[in-house]
Amino acid sequence: MLSTELQLALAPAHTYGRLVASGEGSRAGVFGPLAFSALATALTVTFLSARWATLELVAIVGASWSFTLALQAVAACAVILPSRRRVGLARAFELFFLGHAPWTLFMLAVGALAIAGQGAFGAITGVIVSGVLPTIWTGIIVAAFTRVVLAAGPGEASLRAVFHQVLIWTFGLSYIAWAAGGWMRIVQAVTP
Repeated sequence: MLSTELQLALAPAHTYGRLVASGEGSRAGVFGPLAFSALATALTVTFLSARWATLELVAIVGASWSFTLALQAVAACAVILPSRRRVGLARAFELFFLGHAPWTLFMLAVGALAIAGQGAFGAITGVIVSGVLPTIWTGIIVAAFTRVVLAAGPGEASLRAVFHQVLIWTFGLSYIAWAAGGWMRIVQAVTP
């Protein structure tokens, strides 16, 4: 049997419908998916930077990168809070974060390639370009979440999915720009 996360990745509307109708939830609530996301992020960043991991190093990196969970929560709030819901607020957040499989798989693949000596697909550009598949896949999952859990129409669901991805990419690219010394430094580097 596939995990709930993989079921959501493969059949998001059907799986969300089943989860909403059954009222089933995990004992970990929203903390289970968030903890798994934090672990995947910590492992990926550790493997990209050190190409090996110890429990202590993964814990330190996980704590250092915990701000990414806060950014994901902000993006989730932008999708969930202004909506009607068929479930309670905590359950809506749990269901939303269960849809993280495309990005988790992407991050773990990047980490595995780093361990294999391939770096981050050779360059940061490769990572950004390869992020297209999880972006589209996550958009499909967020649209299904919005239709089924938040009772939105198809048009609104699509708009919310696009808005969510724009927020996530804005946060991510802004962090990269900040780490590189700011947007102007990047603009200077890419312009003749």
